[in-house]
Amino acid sequence: MTDISCYVEAANQVHSGAAHPCSISATGQLLVRLTTNRVVTREEGVIMSTQMPNLWSFRWRSRLGLAVVLFLLYGAINVLAAVFVPLSLHINGAGGAGGALVIDPEADAMLVGRTLADLDRADPRLGAFLVSFMDTMCAYMMAFAIVHLGVTWFALRQGRAWALWVLLVGDLAIFPYYIVIGQTYARLGVSAVGGLPPLVVFALIILAATVVGWFGLRQIPRSADVIQMDV
Repeated sequence: MTDISCYVEAANQVHSGAAHPCSISATGQLLVRLTTNRVVTREEGVIMSTQMPNLWSFRWRSRLGLAVVLFLLYGAINVLAAVFVPLSLHINGAGGAGGALVIDPEADAMLVGRTLADLDRADPRLGAFLVSFMDTMCAYMMAFAIVHLGVTWFALRQGRAWALWVLLVGDLAIFPYYIVIGQTYARLGVSAVGGLPPLVVFALIILAATVVGWFGLRQIPRSADVIQMDV
């Protein structure tokens, strides 16, 4: 009898608690467990079965799978920004990252009284300070992105509910700071509305990931064991 046919027959028999003579491999144990929700062991040359708790496996084509994709996307955006921004600034100077460091080119230029490129040419030391200051910000952004991706991949993907709330709180933590920045610009007569579009996009990604992730987690039985299967 081949291994696969042996385990199929074993799977059909373990429901009734019957023993079946067959060698046991990891593949065979997984097959029986997935088809019958029972674990098989070998005792004196026969398969014995034991009822196991509910099983759950992660699937990309699910609500939780969509949440994981969205959180990974947000983490990847932060990784790319943490690499692209300082690289552009060191190559092209303080105005190298699209002409903006805080809000947008127009708002930043109005606040400092000149474009960042003009400021860099007029005062190279101040330009170097701004570039170095952005290096510190991007360093923390990279650290955040790595932790964000790690929690998403190793915890949320495993169905850990705490990971969803950690990601939500961590991702939303940036918004109070941007409120303060907007108030600072407004106090000096500069509108910060131009910086809203990317923040709105980020907020939509975060909230959408949280909502579908919450519904996805609710589909997992509370007593379920996790068998990681990326399908």
